Amino acid sequence: MSQWYVLDERADDYGWPVLDESPPATTVGTVGGEETSTLSLPVAQAAPNTLRRVNAFLRGARLSLTPRGVVGGTAFLDVERAVDGAPDPGHEAPVTASAVLDLLADAVADEVGATTAAAVSTFLGQSHDLLGQNPDRAPGHSTTEVLSSVKSTFGARRLFSVKSTFSETGRSTVQLPLGAPPLPAPPDDPAEVWVAVLDTGIGRHPWLPEDAWVDARSRGWVPDGDVPAPADENASPHDGHIDAFAGHGTFVAGLIRQLAPSAGILSFHTMGGDGAQPGESVLSGLRWICAQLTAQKLSVDVVCLACGYYEAAPSEDDHLTALRQVLGELGELGVQVVAAAGNDATAAPAFPAALRGLAVDGLPRTPLLAAGALNPDGSRADFSNHGTWVTDWAPGVALLSSVPESFGRPGFADVAAPLDPDNLVGGFARWSGTSFAAAYLTGLIADAIARGPHLEDRPARVSEALQRLKGSR
Repeated sequence: MSQWYVLDERADDYGWPVLDESPPATTVGTVGGEETSTLSLPVAQAAPNTLRRVNAFLRGARLSLTPRGVVGGTAFLDVERAVDGAPDPGHEAPVTASAVLDLLADAVADEVGATTAAAVSTFLGQSHDLLGQNPDRAPGHSTTEVLSSVKSTFGARRLFSVKSTFSETGRSTVQLPLGAPPLPAPPDDPAEVWVAVLDTGIGRHPWLPEDAWVDARSRGWVPDGDVPAPADENASPHDGHIDAFAGHGTFVAGLIRQLAPSAGILSFHTMGGDGAQPGESVLSGLRWICAQLTAQKLSVDVVCLACGYYEAAPSEDDHLTALRQVLGELGELGVQVVAAAGNDATAAPAFPAALRGLAVDGLPRTPLLAAGALNPDGSRADFSNHGTWVTDWAPGVALLSSVPESFGRPGFADVAAPLDPDNLVGGFARWSGTSFAAAYLTGLIADAIARGPHLEDRPARVSEALQRLKGSR
């Protein structure tokens, strides 16, 4: 089953090296005159991930994670550290062994999970906490339980979707001296327009009252697979941290509302707070929209897909074939689909954004748009994916939008504390990424439709709005 992510990390190449035989579990060698110990771990798949941001944090703690290669369909990831385990002088990032374990937890293959967990425990057992903060490993708690409960201090939940508050795309709290700004006034006599958002759901926020959006499940959509935790909640409440992508859908919806205040939002809760969503959930949502439009039971003009995935063999992937079909059907129905290009600074195609650019058998009446991110000064964001398959560019850096109000907690004036970027008090945050460039472009299109003529034919009103929008940009 394909897994979608808020695209943020990938390898420079699609595949890992093919090895002749499985590497030894543990090896000791010398790198740069320094004795090292390396543990090779079998992981769930050859994940396209360079771990560049993770390693920026781990380097000071004398640790690194490196793709080793693939043997018979099993991928191996190397965890390497200096034997003495001492951090570099002046290294201030609170990197703990528990953070390393957390990075590995979701990548361990099911069939070797227990073995790998035991190997990690043994390998890191000499120094469970590299900087002196021992995680709780009370008797009676299995290593697997510890792996599932620890939380990285830099917000990483999966090898495929690493986020950091220190990276160019990280979410951070903001202060608004005048309080919540009002939304712009809607146009006079707007045409009805609806936007479908497949994301983490929508949380409580003044910008998103009950009459501004609808949960697709209340209209009869039944998602495939597990349903994520409610949008107002932390997807991992046991650890006391807000997950790296919690509030993503609320942020996207807030951007759309700022740009298209009269548009209604149809929310499909398909993504969890870790940034991952099963591909089948996305497909079921898109197919449901097609069925409802065909039966004339609802109206959707624009679909925002602020996520995606990479595929080594697009022509051979059944999921991508099904995705291409349903997106083509939506395009024939006149629905404008906007997809995020991804945040990996690569020209390698990400899907579904690259489907239009790689099409060889014609395009639907309303072709998909792939959105890359721009800096505030109009230059291309250095993290944004690029290439000929990126059709449009929109602001996607340092944007301000809504997050669930439940994500903030008050502090105490008589207690000194460092800035906590995840204490999203006030219900607003700053965030960057092509996800939000896609939301921005979605909002522009929705507003153009609302301000256009009241045409009954969906393809015609979407086309007219696009032409008018392009003429004004």
